[in-house]
Amino acid sequence: MRLIGGINSISYICTVNKLYPKNSKTNYNFMKKLVLSVCFLITLTCTYAQKTEPKSYVAFDNSTFRQGDSLYVGYNVGYQKFDYIKEYYINQYDKGFRKIPANVVGKKFKILDIYTGGYLNSYDTSTVVLKIGEKGLLGLKLFVDINNAIRTGEVIINLSPQWRTNMSIQQFSDSIALLYKVKQSQQAPSNYALEYLRRLNEKNYDKYREDEFELENQKQITTNKINENIAKMSDTTMYYTDIELTLDNYDFETMSFPIGRFNEYYKINKYLGENFPETNLVFINQNNLTKFAVDKFTANSFIKRRKDRYGNIDRTVFARVYFKSTKVPAIAKSTYINSAYSYYIFGTICRVEFFDFKNRAYNYIGQISAEK
Repeated sequence: MRLIGGINSISYICTVNKLYPKNSKTNYNFMKKLVLSVCFLITLTCTYAQKTEPKSYVAFDNSTFRQGDSLYVGYNVGYQKFDYIKEYYINQYDKGFRKIPANVVGKKFKILDIYTGGYLNSYDTSTVVLKIGEKGLLGLKLFVDINNAIRTGEVIINLSPQWRTNMSIQQFSDSIALLYKVKQSQQAPSNYALEYLRRLNEKNYDKYREDEFELENQKQITTNKINENIAKMSDTTMYYTDIELTLDNYDFETMSFPIGRFNEYYKINKYLGENFPETNLVFINQNNLTKFAVDKFTANSFIKRRKDRYGNIDRTVFARVYFKSTKVPAIAKSTYINSAYSYYIFGTICRVEFFDFKNRAYNYIGQISAEK
């Protein structure tokens, strides 16, 4: 039953009124009954609309989507465009769905409708499509192949609970690693000026390396810069670096995922030849981190997302390690020996967050904390 029927009936009343005289008793009774019928129709339609439950859908990984809820768009999989988020178009030559450019990353949209059974004959009958966007005739409307969008990360499932705090934490970059190398070595900063210049200002290094007088001048300028930057550093500053780990089978007794072995060290700066060894970061407390708690629902969702059609499960997770610099441990002097090829710096892990995707921006699985 549709309201439009009531509007058509009102139009019909106006037509009937022209056909019968206003003082006609027959016309009066007929009009009275018809108006009452239309009023009843409108009331019934509104009541029906109020009682209609919003649509919902549970995806293959148990994620639930409800009509009226919000959905955040993730990163695009295709080159500069989304593979599974499209828009509908009509022109004088053609109509259909087309991929949209990657200018809606991170944006929030309302779920306007949920379609199953092959929407507009443009999707397979097994495909579930979410219509998202802005209400109103002129509002942007997008169509999401939701299960494939979940698998590829084109929609955001869940964020880290500490994502706001994480935004203020700096990545452990090449330049920061070099500064910690100087600081932990307890040697004169001038000993590392040439390497700092070579790695971070290669243009000047190439320009002056054949002229020992100009190169000496550049080394002095670089040494001053190193001293200024080290003075600004604090041992309490937290940084992050990204690594990959593997999860073992879920432990139902402890409701946790056991973590595969960390690497012995992680390369930060690559080897650039003699006098420019690679810089490796060692976490002195990584062996204490063996598993992280995660509820069964989240764990099951992760496994479902990582299972291919043959039943194989990729248990690789993308971890973001938050850590602080630490003093060189005594054992390191015999275990990690610096050479012309490798140099070691040390950090203490504060916490590790685990994600589905390489960007580590969302699809948060859980975390482990090493802080007391």
